[in-house]
Amino acid sequence: MQQFKIPTNIITYRGIDAAKKFVENMIDISKKINDIYQINTPMIALTEKEEKEFQIAKKMNYIKLGITVILLVNIDNVPNCFKRNF
Repeated sequence: MQQFKIPTNIITYRGIDAAKKFVENMIDISKKINDIYQINTPMIALTEKEEKEFQIAKKMNYIKLGITVILLVNIDNVPNCFKRNF
């Protein structure tokens, strides 16, 4: 956070213009955060092993999602054409 000059400590304002100072500070921080999100960095290419592991994990998540959907659906209300796939 120091690299982008975003304060990490607690800032306290007292006085008549405390609300104004707070809003100004929040706007300043939000602009800095927005600037960080605008930075595009190239992706580091996956190795062949990492790509294979990613594809396996992705398929496993699809399978888990499918099982979850099946468990959430009352099987008695599923049309017969779908029942044979379960």
